[in-house]
Amino acid sequence: MSFIETPRLLLRTWMPSDLAAAARIAADPEVMRGVGAGSPWSSAATAAALERTSADYDRDGIGVWPVVRKLDGCVVGACGLQRAPLDGDVELVCVLARELWGTGSAAEAARAVLDWGFGERRLARIVAFAHPNVPRAVRFLHRIGMDFDRVVRAYRADLLRYAVRANTPARTEGA
Repeated sequence: MSFIETPRLLLRTWMPSDLAAAARIAADPEVMRGVGAGSPWSSAATAAALERTSADYDRDGIGVWPVVRKLDGCVVGACGLQRAPLDGDVELVCVLARELWGTGSAAEAARAVLDWGFGERRLARIVAFAHPNVPRAVRFLHRIGMDFDRVVRAYRADLLRYAVRANTPARTEGA
């Protein structure tokens, strides 16, 4: 992937200069409440995650990329695909800085990644996880065309798993 472009955003490979912005976002407890185990990350944990996702992309052809606001070139989050901890599924990950909440930017990035995953990578299904105590995450997954699948234990938490198939009407109509 060289990059994915939407009207307002650019998703591209990570650069060393992205770490400070990524660490700031990952240190926000409210942002991270819905990610993984639900806790903020240290700068070292963020750096390790960026190294892992770059290695994942080199190995599997999927990864989680920085979300860059085209208006000013700022890294405002991360969005992409990674191997899910269960069943070998591919998982959508989308984390944006709090100042972008409510702007439609997360849906814009996530839909572009789903389109890329179904188109370029020819995936049949993509899953995502939401904490039951984070209703905005559940609403977001519904908004981008994902349906509740089941409750699973992943990332040291009981999570709601959502899924979407490449050939669902919501996906083929541009959700």
